[in-house]
Amino acid sequence: MKNRIAIYLLFLVSFISRAQTDYPLETVLQNGHTDYISAYDISSDSELLVTGSFDNVLILWN
Repeated sequence: MKNRIAIYLLFLVSFISRAQTDYPLETVLQNGHTDYISAYDISSDSELLVTGSFDNVLILWN
């Protein structure tokens, strides 16, 4: 059982590291949603807010 978990974690880490080099992160300046907000949530430390809208976009606000 432990071997399966270790193999799975190794696979996951290698996949994530390869994905980060294939698709590097970029910073995007967000102006806000273009349609009605349908959902929101605030982090437990009240530092972050995430909103989801009918424009099919999630925005993480700080």
